[in-house]
Amino acid sequence: MDKIDNTLKSMRKKLRVACALVLVAALSGCGTYRASQIMDIHPGMTQKEVSELMGKPTFRRFNNGVEEWEYEQVGNYFQWPRRVFVTFENGKVIGMDSNGGRPQSPTVVVAPPAPPVARQPTIMDDKEFADFTRDFFRLASRDERMRLVDEMLSGHDLTMEQCAEIVKDTSSTDQLKMAKKLYPYVRGKRNPQPIIDAIFFPSEQEEMRRFVREFR
Repeated sequence: MDKIDNTLKSMRKKLRVACALVLVAALSGCGTYRASQIMDIHPGMTQKEVSELMGKPTFRRFNNGVEEWEYEQVGNYFQWPRRVFVTFENGKVIGMDSNGGRPQSPTVVVAPPAPPVARQPTIMDDKEFADFTRDFFRLASRDERMRLVDEMLSGHDLTMEQCAEIVKDTSSTDQLKMAKKLYPYVRGKRNPQPIIDAIFFPSEQEEMRRFVREFR
């Protein structure tokens, strides 16, 4: 019985030693490292010297003569893996970076918003206004006319007379809406009466008067 027990103990010991050797061999071949080893890496080292110091890398990348080796030290259950990146150029170390903990998220560079383009309106000259009114008459749809007005207002202000003419040429059911839309872009608002007179319905003329008073 003692002989059997001794044999079993010997087998267990050999098994533990074999497992340890296998583990060491696996770790040495998977690009793992000790913290003290990275302190010995310095610029100018050859790839052979780094390989002898750190072993084979876990990952290897290269592009246009620059090569990067990645080594990983696996932490315990509560730790993130630690990584070391060694960069070579022409076979020699030119840089090293270590990430000692949780993997870093890539830095996202957000460009600042472009400053808004300041509106620099001009008043339409006679030819420009004639061209606009011609295009305005050609459009039968209310929505198309409004889009044309929006486009015009994006770059122009109006005189009181120009505003009144556009309102007068607008369908009577839309005159009040058009007058309120155009009035903020009128230069020289001292006498809004031409715009008010251009509106057909008296009740809407009165509403436009209230709008003008409140706008001031």
